[in-house]
Amino acid sequence: STRNIKDYTRLNQGDWWIYTDGYGHDVTVEINGFKIIKGIDIPIMKASDGSESHRNFDGTFLKIFGEAIHNNRYDIDLLYEPLISLGDDKLDVGKNYPNIFREVNSGTNNLSLLCRWDGLENLILPKGTFNDCWKATEIGDVGEISRWYARGIGQVQFEYRSQKIKLKNYGSGGLPSEILSTKSDNISRVLLTASSGQVL
Repeated sequence: STRNIKDYTRLNQGDWWIYTDGYGHDVTVEINGFKIIKGIDIPIMKASDGSESHRNFDGTFLKIFGEAIHNNRYDIDLLYEPLISLGDDKLDVGKNYPNIFREVNSGTNNLSLLCRWDGLENLILPKGTFNDCWKATEIGDVGEISRWYARGIGQVQFEYRSQKIKLKNYGSGGLPSEILSTKSDNISRVLLTASSGQVL
């Protein structure tokens, strides 16, 4: 039976996650603020490495409106047209969501991202055991990212270039102030799509 991507997505202000690479490096992600895109308030998923993803629902579809990196190495805002579709209320094994789009600010055309839903897996992570996690593979112009989503939690695992980043903790109400993350280039851009490297 099909699944609804809304059940696997959290976009409430103050929602937060902590991920680890297993080598002592953590990255935090928090829904913190809004960015106005096309006259709409889009939640900002902000990571401790300076990367941001601007995503929201457009009808039944989860779409990426844009992304950004703001740190001591980059100061870049990315805006996508048309919006990138990641999935909808009819997720199914083997279902593809193909995207051809442009990055508006740089004028880069003919970017592509295919989001393929591969099926359900059970994961044992630092935070615990998660059953029935949807695995999705994003295939872009410069590589692939695999992501696993758990119902009611959001992304619980990422894999990029054979490195897995796993969920360590999550919550709501704002990232606890005592949590400090050690920034690591190895897990930077944990939020961004596989296509973003093309325009950086």
